[in-house]
Amino acid sequence: IVCSLFFNKKLFRSTSIYFHGSEAEEIINSSRFSMILIKRIYLNAIKKSRQLIFVSNFLQNKILKKIIGGEHYINKSKVVYTLVDTKIFLPNRKSNIFKSISGKKIILTVSRVVEKKGLLEVAEILCSLNNKFENQYHWVLIGNGDYSSILSNYLIQMKNEKHFTQIEFVERDELSEFYSNANLFILLSNYEESFGLVYLESCLCGTPVIGKDKGGVNEVILDGINGFLVKNKDEALDAILNIENIDSAEAINYVKKMYNNFNVESYTHSLLNFSN
Repeated sequence: IVCSLFFNKKLFRSTSIYFHGSEAEEIINSSRFSMILIKRIYLNAIKKSRQLIFVSNFLQNKILKKIIGGEHYINKSKVVYTLVDTKIFLPNRKSNIFKSISGKKIILTVSRVVEKKGLLEVAEILCSLNNKFENQYHWVLIGNGDYSSILSNYLIQMKNEKHFTQIEFVERDELSEFYSNANLFILLSNYEESFGLVYLESCLCGTPVIGKDKGGVNEVILDGINGFLVKNKDEALDAILNIENIDSAEAINYVKKMYNNFNVESYTHSLLNFSN
């Protein structure tokens, strides 16, 4: 926004605006008086820029529908899925990362620990599973946030605290060990996520995924192929019980086939093709 104040027509003709989160929607939807000028500058930049790049079809449709005359921008819009480093995210099942909880079925979540990420639902599912299957399941949550104490207190109340491990931070290049050696990955976010990068990372490591059928998540998960799309907690519980029906090799092949920009070269090529 600040840069666009100093752009002339020539600079705008070579400008790309990249949409990847909720920031654009917050600006466009804002009715606050203090945001009027910022909103006008932002919409002017969108209008004058050469191209608009979105991380998902969901986000593209959502943003263009919110802009008056947005249908006229479709020809200068393109979806380019987020880059994933396949040199980092690949199967690594030789690791002993879960040695201390060996013998358990590992449910993995990587997420900010905030209320709307649906983590309490996962905690409730964990308790249901362990009540029915004699404590066979262990939930590993990687992430931190202000919702941690609520999760911990709930699991203590339900006597499942021994079946839960929270790791506040893991280096990005170490995540593949966790993804690869979990039985499944689950994130039941109640946000309309623009995309679902963590699901892709898990699939590339050969671990099937479960996510809510909303936002851009259904562009990542093909139901029954690399995981399951669910609408609620009960469907998620059923999905966990059927997760072994997902073939790891097929999951990897699916995401590689559908998202062929999983390296810097092809990602750059995709952007340059659109620019020229």
